[in-house]
Amino acid sequence: MVEIENYEKLKQYIIARLKQGASPETIKNELRTRNINPEMVDYTLKKIETNSRIQGKDFMRYGKILGIALIVILAGIGVFYFSTSYVSKQPTTISKPTTTTLFYTGFERGEFNSTIINATSPANYSFKDYNNVPAGWTITFNPTGQFQWSDAVYHSGSKSIRMSNAGGVVATHKVNLNESTSKKFVLNAWSKANNLKNGFGFVEISYIDAENKTIVLKRSARIVDSAGFNEITLRFEIPDKVDSIYIKLKLLNKNDEQSLYEKLPNWQVAFSKPMERLPSGSIWFDELELKAVFSS
Repeated sequence: MVEIENYEKLKQYIIARLKQGASPETIKNELRTRNINPEMVDYTLKKIETNSRIQGKDFMRYGKILGIALIVILAGIGVFYFSTSYVSKQPTTISKPTTTTLFYTGFERGEFNSTIINATSPANYSFKDYNNVPAGWTITFNPTGQFQWSDAVYHSGSKSIRMSNAGGVVATHKVNLNESTSKKFVLNAWSKANNLKNGFGFVEISYIDAENKTIVLKRSARIVDSAGFNEITLRFEIPDKVDSIYIKLKLLNKNDEQSLYEKLPNWQVAFSKPMERLPSGSIWFDELELKAVFSS
């Protein structure tokens, strides 16, 4: 049957049924089973019989009655729907991952030792901090590369570490993961660069496999210039049986590492003009934090 939504449709339906030979009582019974107001049906039949037009005020009055009836019907359907077992009555919760910090350094002056350093030519290393490096870090560099503490540029605290001259400088820290049950991690770091003409910096996560090969898990975009300190976020997973990783802060010469330079994407930050008051060809790193990620 045609769905009865308003008076005009009701009128058209009744006229069609009368033409088909249905009696008024039959029509009333049909419409009664569809919860159409009996008074509305009688009213419509009378108007059809007398061939008169329903005035606007009558239409509005009975239209409201029909509208209320439809609302009651829809409300009943809604109550039935939400009371059945097909609709979950439990509130939906969105689980948020939790994290645990495994390693943090702000490269403050007190965090140092003077035993872990590798240089291809120590005699060419001109800085007083030549044997004074952050605790737990191994610093490797070529003769032209430079590494030192910096108290002029930092993101927080009072110090950072600085690499210069793009001669191939790498600061490496090993993190033991035996105490963590997670396989997912995130490393956050802050970096700032000033006019690295011949070089590029980046952060790298790696591990050593059973065959003593270095396997890179993640690298940041290449850093050549920035208006200020910007955060680097690296999310990664470790394979089974990997119990330690290496965090590496690198400044490499793009002519020596052309393929890697082209492979890494650009660092999407606001670049700036070279800052004359700061050393040119330098990159700073500060505030490194490694976290294990757990699904709650």
